Parts: sequence; C-alpha cells; structure tokens
Amino acid sequence: MIEERITSLVNPSVKNAVRLRDSAAFRREQGKFLCEGARLCADAAESGIRILQAYITPQAAVKYTDEVSVLRRGAQSVAEITGAVAAKLSDTKTDQGVFAVCETPRPADKTDGVDPAGVYIAAERLQNPANLGALCRTAEALGIRGLIVGECCDLFSPKTLRASMGAMFRLPILDAPDLPSLLSELSKKGMTVLGAVPDASAEKITDLRFSGGAVCVVGNEGSGLSDRGWSLVTPDSAYYPRLFRQMENKPAVLYVQGNPEALLSVLPIGMVGARNASDYGLAAAREIARDLACAGAAIISGCALGVDTAAHLGALDARGVTVGFLGTALGVDYPVANRAVREAIPRDGALVSEFQPGVQGSRTTFPIRNRLIAGISLGVAVVEATEKSGSLITATCAADYGRDVFAVPAEISNRSFTGSHLLIRDGAKPLFSAEDILEEYASRVDLPVFSAPRKPPEKKIPAGEDLPPVPAARPKPVREPEKRLKPEPRPKPEKRPEPPPEPEKPTGPAQLPGYVSDAGKAVYRYLAGKGSAPADEICEALNLSASAVFSALTMLELCGAVRKTEQGAFLPAQPEL
Repeated sequence: MIEERITSLVNPSVKNAVRLRDSAAFRREQGKFLCEGARLCADAAESGIRILQAYITPQAAVKYTDEVSVLRRGAQSVAEITGAVAAKLSDTKTDQGVFAVCETPRPADKTDGVDPAGVYIAAERLQNPANLGALCRTAEALGIRGLIVGECCDLFSPKTLRASMGAMFRLPILDAPDLPSLLSELSKKGMTVLGAVPDASAEKITDLRFSGGAVCVVGNEGSGLSDRGWSLVTPDSAYYPRLFRQMENKPAVLYVQGNPEALLSVLPIGMVGARNASDYGLAAAREIARDLACAGAAIISGCALGVDTAAHLGALDARGVTVGFLGTALGVDYPVANRAVREAIPRDGALVSEFQPGVQGSRTTFPIRNRLIAGISLGVAVVEATEKSGSLITATCAADYGRDVFAVPAEISNRSFTGSHLLIRDGAKPLFSAEDILEEYASRVDLPVFSAPRKPPEKKIPAGEDLPPVPAARPKPVREPEKRLKPEPRPKPEKRPEPPPEPEKPTGPAQLPGYVSDAGKAVYRYLAGKGSAPADEICEALNLSASAVFSALTMLELCGAVRKTEQGAFLPAQPEL
C-alpha cells in the first residue's frame, strides 16, 4: 500500500537518498545504502536485507509487477514518486523507477566466520567498483563459500551493486582490514593461500578445481595506482592530515601523487586567488609563498592558473613543499597550460585528489576541492578576489572550519580586489608580507625559523605597488639579508683597471635538464639566438599554440633557463641542472 506520494525534488527523504547514492562516507556514517533497479531491489528484499524505504513510479509498478510486489512486502515504508524524482535518484541515464534505501548488513569479521574446509576469494586493493561487483558474481557462480574483503572500494556503491547482480546480498562477506594478518591466521588453520590462479592448467575460470580449504587472493587491478606512482591515503593512514579529522565532511580517500609526507606539514598555509590575476597579484602571491616556504611552511593551493600557479611557483623557487589539490582526478591534463607546474610539484610535494581515476572537472568538483584547501590549512590567504570570486568559497569554508583568513589589499578603487577588501572588512587579517603570517603562528607552531632572532622582511608589499615579476631563480632555503658593500677606493692613475669578464653565454638545449620537453628546447633555442622575445612572438615564430609555449616557458623558468623581464619578454639564462 502506498503510504505517501513524493513530487518534490527537495523532499528531505529524496535528498537523503541522493547523499547515500553519492557519498561512501555518508553510507558508512548512516549504515545505509541506496539500491536501484527492480530486480536488484527485489533480490535485496528476498535475501533478508532490511528495506527501510522503497520508491516506486506508477509506470514501474505496472511494468515490474512481480519485483515490485516482493519489494512492497519487505519494505517498512513505500512512496510513489514521479519520473522527475526517479531521475534525481538514479545513478544511470535510463532508470527503471524502482529504488530502495536499505540497511547495510554487518559483515562478519576475524577468522570465526571462516570455515577451514571452505573455499573463499579474498579481494585486496580493488579500486574499480565494476571489478569488485563482477568478482562477487563470479564467486557465487563458482559456489565459493564467501568473499573476504580487505582494503577495497565501497562494497555498497551503486556501481558495485549493479555489477554484482544481487550476489552481494546472497554471498557471505567477511571484513578484513588487515588482510595479511588474517591470511596468516588462516594458514595456521590448515587453509591453503593461493596468490593468483590456483590451477595453472585452467584455461578459464570455470575450470578451476579446489581440494580442501583454500583462499584465492586477487587484487591490484583497475586503477593502476602503484604503476603510476600514486598512493591511497585513508582516515586510518598515518599520512591522513590531522586537520581533516576535525571536519564533518572529511574526505574518505585521497589519491596522492608524490610524497604523502607533504600532507603532514606543521604549518600548512592555503593561498588562493583570481585566475586572471593582475601582475601585482601574481608577484605578491609568488613572493609571499616563497618567503613562507623558506620559513618551513607548506604552500597549499589548487593548481589553477593565475594566483594558484604563482603560489606553487613561489614554493618551488624556495625548494620548499607545496601541495596542489585538484578539481579533477589525478592524471587529467587540466589545465593544459599548467602541465609543467603539475609535473614539478610532486618532486618534493604532492598532487592530491579525492576523485576516482578518470573523473573530469566540472562546476561541482572545484567547489568540493576548495573545502579541502581550507580544511588542511591552518590559515588561508586570499591574494586577489573579486566580489563573486570562487576564492571566497575557500575563505568561507576556512572561516567555518575555524581557520584564520588573510587577504592582500590593493587600492580601494581596484575592482579586482573587491572581494579581498570585503574579507578584510569582515575580519580577515590584512596581509602585506609573509611576516604577517609567520608572526601569527610564532607561538603556536614549532618551526626552526621561530627559534632564531627575527629580522624584518626585505620588502613589504604595499597596496597598489606595481612590483616586478619574481625572479625564477630559486633562492636557498634560508635567505640572508642583502649586504651593502663599501665602495672600493679608486685605482691609482698609473694602473688601468682590468676589463670586466665577458658574460657567460647561454647553455645550449643539449645541456638543459632531461625533463624539459621538445617544445621547451625549441623555445630555449629560439631565445638563445634571438636574445629576448615576448610569448606571442615565440608562438608565431615556432608555430606553437599559446598553451604549449606557456607550458614550456614555465618549465624553463623552473629550471632557471629563462627569466621574465619587467616588460613581459623572456631572456635566456643559465639553467640549473
């Protein structure tokens, strides 16, 4: 019997079901999951899964009479929904109009649930939901006693459930957070642990034969994380950022390229701002980031063009640590013009994403990314932001998390900084130099720079000053104040001064670092012959796209092979090998 009719897309019950569909963390927190499809929902009901709420369209009730009848008998509550609500709930392009919110069955644990005479499949590090679901289906078809699940993707995600075709509900599932230890215990019970294919003569999986108890271990498929040098960081990992643990909506998994220890900095500072930033904003971001990195801070940003890139480059200038949080999955070449920066960051820092491999960027993924920049940072600096800038989302998240917010000011008439000025009006701390941030945390964070006598910064950034570009040459980690030399006495008349040495000629492309691309070598060769040239001239002369040229110039700047003049042209220099 239909107990209610739901037509609104913002119905609380519908919104809760959508969260169960999309969020593994919310599924674990609630102990529930969303099941979709007439046959799958009926399988759940027939297998004894507790059905808390069923959603059925009138069309589905007519088309899937038998399945809907089983679901109605097993459900505590049933709602008739419209086609629009069904489309909202669905994880597929064409829905069947049948859904169920189910209580997650509690998996058995330890070795008590394993029959030493049985045959089991153990899954470890399966990150592809379709593969995990297919494994469940195969195990059921082969008469396997049960599935032992180690560190894998979510068992109750929509994709895993669909791929299992209901086997997930019928097959005993044993939870094994520490699979190696469990396998060791099972071996002591006389079970044979087989590493891959248990019978080398088998040509297909249905040919496999087992004698006695056995465990066949499969894993390390799909995502290719280890092959790409990526790693997974979860809340139970030693590398999981401590400040993330304070967040209600903390990420369930982080995909990391580079050094995961970069996530454990004692002074992580977020820096965000406009993509189309002014020269002043770019110079301020790069200089402040460089000085913070020299002091031991980790620079956190989003790998976007503009201020984000300037902040990352500032940390790289100082040979410091910088962490880039992506609005896409790892390995997605976006933005193309920023490729060189993304390639440089993981050498000492890390690229981080909470999106599974293959996920492209969208209007929703980047705001999700922004909360991570705010969440991991002790303080967030907004360098340049308009009134409607996306950087204000990060600042708002930071304030909600109880983080400090800083903002770089400019002239009050500068509309590019309207958002920054509003932040200052609402309580953000004005930011003129890295010293302002370091002073804020001097008594709260244990950094080497705080144990030595403090010296005033060489130069502060007053609002509105048109600073020259920050040089690409990387300073040493500890910067010393410039020494003023006393003028030397004039040479005696009878002695002629020696002529100054000739300037060192630029190095040829063959002596550039190995990671410089062919386009980078071509750009360097052109500049070495020309002397200097702006980017548009290089594009036209070499017949290269703007993104290719800017990517090449960025990489050449990183290795010190070129530098940018105040007029915007690029000059060849001696690269750092």
